[in-house]
Amino acid sequence: MKSTNILTKDITELLIKNQLLEVLIKKEILSEIIEEIILTTEEKNNIKEMIFDKEKISTESEFDEWLKEKNTSKEDFFNDISRPIKINKYCLSHFSHRTEQIFLERKDMISKVTYSLIRVQDFFHAQEIYLRIKEEPKTFGDLAKQFSLGSEKDTQGHVGPIQIAQGHPTLTQMLKTSRIGEVNKPFRVEEFWIVLRLESINEAKLDENMKLELSKQLFEEDLTEKTNKEISNLLNSFSTNHKKDY
Repeated sequence: MKSTNILTKDITELLIKNQLLEVLIKKEILSEIIEEIILTTEEKNNIKEMIFDKEKISTESEFDEWLKEKNTSKEDFFNDISRPIKINKYCLSHFSHRTEQIFLERKDMISKVTYSLIRVQDFFHAQEIYLRIKEEPKTFGDLAKQFSLGSEKDTQGHVGPIQIAQGHPTLTQMLKTSRIGEVNKPFRVEEFWIVLRLESINEAKLDENMKLELSKQLFEEDLTEKTNKEISNLLNSFSTNHKKDY
């Protein structure tokens, strides 16, 4: 990567010390990738129409005046606003062919769930709440509002819909084995005892949005790999140059 040629050993060590080297390298790699992506005339026109509509602009002269007020040029503005579009375009063109396989591997973890949750710090209190809900299922929300110690207290215990993998690993495992509408016996997650009821499952589908989401995940993994490799090459170059001095 040409842009790293200006980095000296001292500057690199300073960046590492301040935990900035990885950030810098990743941004530089991303910039190089974006430069290679060319938008079609239709894509450019769509961006322009979106801006005209959002900012209530109707003529080119008004657009020029608006850019002047933003203290930016037309080229810089379109470069900035098209950045996420270019990233999406790159992700789909380079990784969409792998999304079906990844989807099948991760389907259970990316499906979304809605559940009710109460967490307390005492097992016997959790057991008492569990038995009350078993007897009167409709009391879950009231009991969560009254006793739960987490943010779910404000939503009467309601959580989601969220991807099943977003929670604590123990909670995720319980959700994967739970039956909809059945309250689970209290189980421990770190310092809390949890009373849990799975409310619904929205199974993931490999539609266009999911293809894009998975493509972006694959891209991020690839970007991290490229970043680590570039950092390794950079550090090795300093080591090699140091040996040559002797």
